[in-house]
Amino acid sequence: FYSHRGGYLHIDIPIQLVGNIEGFIMQSKNTLETPAAKVLIKVYNANNTLVKSLRSQFDGYYSAESLPLGKYRMEIEIQDSSKSYTKNFELMEWGEYLSIPTIKLMSP
Repeated sequence: FYSHRGGYLHIDIPIQLVGNIEGFIMQSKNTLETPAAKVLIKVYNANNTLVKSLRSQFDGYYSAESLPLGKYRMEIEIQDSSKSYTKNFELMEWGEYLSIPTIKLMSP
């Protein structure tokens, strides 16, 4: 669009407010605790729609970025088991980096 000198244009730019989560996953077997690498993590929104799927890194660290503000459920599948771990959380502030307490998975 063209505007003359001294004029202005009104432009609407959509902005989505987002937040992030991060944390660590540890694996416990007997008395030994080690980082849980490559663990599948699924994040679902309040409508039960899968919005993000990721894996933990070699040191058990995970990070899910650019999640729209709102309520979520995180599911972690425990390897070699039919069980899963579930954690509910809510992102309420723009740019928030919500640190989830360390998750400890028990091995059979």
